[in-house]
Amino acid sequence: MKVTRRTGSLVIVLVIFAAIVLGTALAAIAIDKSEIPMLQQHAAEAAGEEYVHGANIGRTPSGTYVNSASAFRTAVNNNQDINLTGSFTISSPNIRSMADYSATIYGNGHTITFDLPTISGTNNSTEDYSGSNYYYCGLLVGTLCGRIYDLNVELTGGSFKTGLHTSGGSKLNTFGLVGRLYTNGNNHGTIENVSVTLNSGVGIRLYSWANSVRTGLGLVAGLAEGGAIIRNVTVENNGTLESGYTTDASSASDIVYNDNGNVELRSASNVVGYFDSWSHTSGTITLDNIIVKGNGQLNGREACNLGTSESGNTINVGTFYN
Repeated sequence: MKVTRRTGSLVIVLVIFAAIVLGTALAAIAIDKSEIPMLQQHAAEAAGEEYVHGANIGRTPSGTYVNSASAFRTAVNNNQDINLTGSFTISSPNIRSMADYSATIYGNGHTITFDLPTISGTNNSTEDYSGSNYYYCGLLVGTLCGRIYDLNVELTGGSFKTGLHTSGGSKLNTFGLVGRLYTNGNNHGTIENVSVTLNSGVGIRLYSWANSVRTGLGLVAGLAEGGAIIRNVTVENNGTLESGYTTDASSASDIVYNDNGNVELRSASNVVGYFDSWSHTSGTITLDNIIVKGNGQLNGREACNLGTSESGNTINVGTFYN
């Protein structure tokens, strides 16, 4: 009887233990796809290898099939979900200013290459928003409250510049892959599992002709507002980023970063030009698992890896590798 009872207890204990182990295993299988790049990164590090974000991690994409520059622009203009089926190059890109994109770009591990032209003097890519307080310009989209997943972006070409070529009106001038990353209702602007590479010899210059205008230049986003999410992102800067004020747009040597004008910000950053979690859309800005590398230059009054923020902003920074 005693043996029987003990055996029964052991069986019960084993059953309970098996259930716990099985439950743990099942829980381990149900991994959020946002965690996969970090797990892959840790596995690569353990093996002594280098890991770069932007790979296809097996999401289930939807939307318009896109494998060319023209198809990409059409889908963005129509605010459609984009399902990349191949890599392509956008030559002499048309900078997207103020355009709002709330859909999803599924990169599926493919690469969009921007071949930036060398620009000197006043030019068509330099726009005048003298009637607006804010000028958000981006290579992919101007303003994003949607999502960008599993994408590689490579910036090649020459010395590119954009900005405001009159002194009136604008208070904030930003530039990046996305000009402004923000939240609209329940839509949190999200950039996740993305790699951005600025090649050697390539320069990006953001400027204004008014020393009272703030300029925020970031390779990922020019401006990140409350609720924005940047997660599992690698930035490799081997070029030059410049942000400031100029009186002569045709002369690269004329740009000023540290004058005493009435300006709050002249930021050049590898990730985000400017953080603002309170004035437009409130909430915490999230940065997690960010890798910054390369030997590029940052020229601005505020030159930084992650970005510049005024007091009062709430930013939740997870792991950061430099």
